[in-house]
Amino acid sequence: MKLNRNINITKVMIGVVILLAACSVPKDEHQESDHHDESGHHEHHDENLVNLSSDQMDLMGVAIANPESMSLENTVQSSGRLEVPPGKRAIVGSITDGRISEIRVMQGDQVKKGQVIARIEHPDIIELQEQYLVSNSRLAFIRSQYNRNKLLLEEEAISEFEFQDIETQLKTEEAINEAFKAKFKLMNIDLREVENGRLISSVAIVSPISGFIHLILTQLGSYVSSEMPLFNIVDIDHIHMDLSVYERDIHKVKQGNLVAFTLVDQPERIYKGNIFAVGRNFEDGPRTLTVHAEINNKDGNLLPGMYINARIITDSTSGLCIPNDGLIATDGKKYIFKVKSRVKSDFVFERVEVITGTSDLGFTVITGKDELIKPNDMLVVSGAYFLASEMAKGELEHHH
Repeated sequence: MKLNRNINITKVMIGVVILLAACSVPKDEHQESDHHDESGHHEHHDENLVNLSSDQMDLMGVAIANPESMSLENTVQSSGRLEVPPGKRAIVGSITDGRISEIRVMQGDQVKKGQVIARIEHPDIIELQEQYLVSNSRLAFIRSQYNRNKLLLEEEAISEFEFQDIETQLKTEEAINEAFKAKFKLMNIDLREVENGRLISSVAIVSPISGFIHLILTQLGSYVSSEMPLFNIVDIDHIHMDLSVYERDIHKVKQGNLVAFTLVDQPERIYKGNIFAVGRNFEDGPRTLTVHAEINNKDGNLLPGMYINARIITDSTSGLCIPNDGLIATDGKKYIFKVKSRVKSDFVFERVEVITGTSDLGFTVITGKDELIKPNDMLVVSGAYFLASEMAKGELEHHH
């Protein structure tokens, strides 16, 4: 009896132990399970992670690559046109009225300084030469009279008054004769030919500079006056850029800055030049200053009046760079996507905040804000917008 009682007590104690174990173990397992669920739930909905398969990447146009080490240039965008200095452009006319008897050039022809480009004729040209010959004869006569009277004055054969009269005539005729010579020089008349009796009926119009014939404003047989422009000549060897720079950018621009530019109608070819002067007067309308840059025009392809788009290179920055298609902007912050992990064809991308530097030619210098961006990191270089959209969609589903 006593034995049975002990057995019953033992059974009760074992039952109590089992009951306590049953109550405690499920509780711990439930807590651990809850912990794992919460942990797993948190990892799956990390707002900075997004999962994509390689098939999804191909479909969205998402590409990955290492960042490139590059030197990018800080630039000021500008526009303008090609011009030549005032001293390298000439408007050519005639020194006298007359009729165009000869035109020796065509538009676009190269000419040298002093080259005859046309001739003009007028009866007054012949008359002017005749008047010079008369003046020359009269001057010779008055000079002989002066020399004779000078001797007579020394011998007191004539009065001082008589000598002063012939002296005045001599000075007057000499002045008239010199005026004729000056006119002949302006009219490109050879004085020696005239003095030898070979008079000409036309005078030459010559180019005052070397360059090319930009415009011809007359034609054969036209009657022109001395005030009329007849030819426009431009020296394109000294062509330069006139660029308009906004007031906000003018402090960045200085003499010696390199300029890369393209013609508006030929954007495929890049030309280069250097700034040699910065204007000091603001233009009306938009607050801009004119910046002048010299260029090399040895092949003669650049002409005055051509419109251009230019990039003024102010300085440069070196660092790790990413294509602009790999950057996204959200709430005033810049982000990239980095490959966090990869299992076969499945990728996990992490959104990383970055600080951006110089942008040029489709690339931007980047540095990590909270973590270092390394040269061997695999970054999204194309299609970052689609990853951002996928991330936003996942966050929306999580909130629902």
